Amino acid sequence: MNGNQMTNILSWKRKRPKFNGAIVLARRPGENGLVGLTETSLFMNWSSTRVRFWWTDIISDAALGLQFNVDGRDDAEVHARHCRSMHPTWEITVWDAHDEDLPILIDWNAWADADDKYSHRNPMFVMKE
Repeated sequence: MNGNQMTNILSWKRKRPKFNGAIVLARRPGENGLVGLTETSLFMNWSSTRVRFWWTDIISDAALGLQFNVDGRDDAEVHARHCRSMHPTWEITVWDAHDEDLPILIDWNAWADADDKYSHRNPMFVMKE
């Protein structure tokens, strides 16, 4: 992503302070905390401090006359199904990223200001107390 593209993305995110979307969290056997599914440039991974945010929105490109309906919940479900097959003993759950009962707090301000691909895809979180 070049600097101009990232500037456009940052502007776009700031105009939508409460994106709809979904995340995938997992509890490993014998552990109390949760880990979030993350996306790197090459593969998916698990983190105790970040989680991949699959957003939901309608994206339009007037110049090309294209419109895309992006469904974050569906994208998260696809990844969760694969993860459940790879980790059958883990408790893997798809959550609405703004669910009041979400067991984590996502740092949306840091996410809105993120200027690198990894942070743009994977906002930071902490467990709720």
